[in-house]
Amino acid sequence: MLGSVTAHGPFYPVLWLVFLPVRMWMKKNRPEEYAASQRTESRLWLFSRGHSHEVHGFR
Repeated sequence: MLGSVTAHGPFYPVLWLVFLPVRMWMKKNRPEEYAASQRTESRLWLFSRGHSHEVHGFR
């Protein structure tokens, strides 16, 4: 786990900054599509971590 964080940790902030202008443009010019993409990303994030029950409302 620690090795994974060490290997991937420095790259995620860089990618976040690289795609920031695209996200801000989408948020300003296409708010519906931006909101839909954020909902999709959060669902994918939960599924990738094995928390699918949270997406479906099961506790």
